[in-house]
Amino acid sequence: MSGIWDFVKRHRGKIVAGAVVAGGAFVIQQAWQNPSLQFFSSRWNRDREFIRNQLKARRHYIYDTQHRTCDASILDLLPGIAKRIESYFDVETLIKDLKNNKELSKEQRIIQWQDIKVKAIGRMVAVAYAFSLITVILKCQISILASQLCSSLTEKEDNWWNHYLPENLKFSTSLMHLTSSQKSTINPSSQQIFMRCCQYFISTGLDDLLKCIETVSKSQLEELELKTPIDGERLKAILLNLKRRMDLLDCRHFSYLVVPKYANKNGFAVPNLDQLDVLLRRLVEMLESTKCKEVTSSLVDFFFDAIVNFVNQHNNNQEMPMAKVLPLITDSFHTLSRSGFDSPIQNILCSTELHSLSMHVFSLPPVEL
Repeated sequence: MSGIWDFVKRHRGKIVAGAVVAGGAFVIQQAWQNPSLQFFSSRWNRDREFIRNQLKARRHYIYDTQHRTCDASILDLLPGIAKRIESYFDVETLIKDLKNNKELSKEQRIIQWQDIKVKAIGRMVAVAYAFSLITVILKCQISILASQLCSSLTEKEDNWWNHYLPENLKFSTSLMHLTSSQKSTINPSSQQIFMRCCQYFISTGLDDLLKCIETVSKSQLEELELKTPIDGERLKAILLNLKRRMDLLDCRHFSYLVVPKYANKNGFAVPNLDQLDVLLRRLVEMLESTKCKEVTSSLVDFFFDAIVNFVNQHNNNQEMPMAKVLPLITDSFHTLSRSGFDSPIQNILCSTELHSLSMHVFSLPPVEL
């Protein structure tokens, strides 16, 4: 008898665990055989699936609504950006002066042609970069805010099981939801300032971008002679070379042109709000991410292809001296910077690459406020 007792004492933990497992199995078997509990479980699963589908539909609605508004905002901003680029790279004034000023010497005319070369090509590089960056900026911002908005829906629907709890327990879970919901709410002022990043880019960051493009264009195009034969393939190579030089200049992917808080602590001239800080950090992380760089690079390439196609259409795909190609590049600005039907920017807004980036940012866990 003592041997049995010693055995029980030595293995009492295993015996208790075995009893719990056996008891649990018995309860599950009884519940499965009980028609009322089967009905309860079936209804539970149906309700849960319905709520999940409802939540999914709400998330899609929020995403689609926010990004339709975003697309309209992008199209509204582009004419102002195009005017800034046109004013900075004023090719038309140089061409007009070259035609009308008879007092220019041969050397002066060559210098003026060199300036036209830099400004005409630099202007199209500026369109490609500025239009692509403002598109990516706003898409990332809207996806971040939409994700934050959907987080409150997620928290609310996570309490679907609350319907099956006794009344005395429902109060505590509702209170818990109220607290968590308040944590995920973005302060309206923080949200407004967060969205002003695009205004900072247009007012200040764009100037820095244009200066950078002008510097790169001057250094890379200096040895390109006006009599050099140019076809579509050679023009694309010139544009891609400028792009490579731009990529080497900045490993941060121009995020400091968008978020002044990280380039200048007083960029927004407002107190350092915690909510604003975490939103800006998320935006900077996205802009500097590999995926964002790849998508922006793809959008820039799309504009470069549009430039080459425009030139090919107007020179019948023939090889021409650079001096004769420059007027075509100049004319392409007004066609490719428009935002009407079938314009480059309209095609970009419908691109799978941009949609993939927007969904990637939207699907990330919301920032902790």
